[in-house]
Formats: sequence, C-alpha cells, structure tokens
Amino acid sequence: RKYLLSPFFNENEGLIHLFDLLLPVILGKNKQLQKELLWKQLFGKTPYHDTQFRRLMSDLNKHAQQFLAYRHFEKDSFNVQMRLLDGLQEPKLEKHFNATIRSIGQTLDKKDIRDSSYHEYKFHFEYHQHKYLEKSKIKKNDFSNLEKADHHLNCFYISQKLKHYCDLL
Repeated sequence: RKYLLSPFFNENEGLIHLFDLLLPVILGKNKQLQKELLWKQLFGKTPYHDTQFRRLMSDLNKHAQQFLAYRHFEKDSFNVQMRLLDGLQEPKLEKHFNATIRSIGQTLDKKDIRDSSYHEYKFHFEYHQHKYLEKSKIKKNDFSNLEKADHHLNCFYISQKLKHYCDLL
C-alpha cells in the first residue's frame, strides 16, 4: 500500500482504491470478489467495462511485480551502490563518484571470503572506474582498471563454473 501511495511509483489513485478492495482477498479473509461488484465499488453507476477492468487489474499486477523486484533489489546494498555508479557517471558528479568508489573499495577490501560474488562485484567496481576514467579523460591510455576487471570477470566465471560442476556431481 505504501508503494502505491507514493506518486513516484504510482500516479493512478484508482489502483490504491482497488488494492484496498482486494486486500481482504489477498489476506485470505474473503474467498473471492466478483468483478462487477468491484467495478461498482470503484466506479459507482458507470456501466461495467470488462476491458477497462482487466487493464486496471493488469496495472495493479505490474505494480505488485515492480514492488517485489524493488524489494529484492533494495536488499542487496552492494548492487544498489553499483547502480548508483551508473548515475554518477556525469563529469559534474566527480566528487560523489569518487566518494562512492572509495566506499565500495573499502567494503570490498574488508571481505574475508573471496567467492564468486566478490569477483562479480570487483569486476563491476573496476569496470565502472574504467568507464568513468575513459569518459572523463582523466588518464589517457591507462587500462589498469580494465585489466583488473577482466581478471575478476575470469575469476567469477571460473568459480561459477566450478559451483555448477559441483552441483552436477
């Protein structure tokens, strides 16, 4: 409900009302509601229009899926920081990019376990630095970040392959 109330995610107030009407069904308190009854509660005396009702239900379903994806994305703080780096690629945001890179680098350096996810994150970390340096033209012909990214991509790939082989065995 909070997600639907946010105008950032949802601008259709009808979806909030529909969600409120469907909440007892979602929580298992009611078994089922008829489409025509829901329509009447939403639109009053306006004649029932099946296509419009289905579109409204589809929109609510899409928002539910986006909410689940957002919650899953939000749980992985490292992934959030990596996506933030994409947004900080602008030259005017150099200070913020550098601060975020430093923070991510410190987090990665503190990791004791160098598993496949570590190498995946390290790949993205190095690759983002390379892209930023290439875009800002701070250091020309410096491919050290790209070489490190390539190394971590190989480590990630090999460790994932080993995991899959172990699972098969």
